[in-house]
Amino acid sequence: MFMLKARDPCVFSASSYPFSSLVLRQELQSRLNATLLEAGHGRALRYVIQAGGVEYNATTRLLYCDYRTYTLTMACRGEQPELMSIQNFSCDYQPAEAVPKLGLFPIPGTTIPA
Repeated sequence: MFMLKARDPCVFSASSYPFSSLVLRQELQSRLNATLLEAGHGRALRYVIQAGGVEYNATTRLLYCDYRTYTLTMACRGEQPELMSIQNFSCDYQPAEAVPKLGLFPIPGTTIPA
């Protein structure tokens, strides 16, 4: 997990995983009985989790970008989190621009004086 933010009665977390979103989705569906929802440009899952004896209704958005799956999860105590809070995130890959700089150039062995 790389981000966690709590504001009673809800908790937001963001994580990244080095594998396909399909694998993660299948795990959430099988282990937590998550149901699949369509959410704008990606998919979301809804499920219930227990933490410290408290039940949370959770919604997780899965985004696949740059060979990683990013999860955005909103979990609320006693209420179903609104999908709008995590629906508008997207992954738009923008490759870095090449900037000409001084570099190394290979010299073929036939041009080096003996």
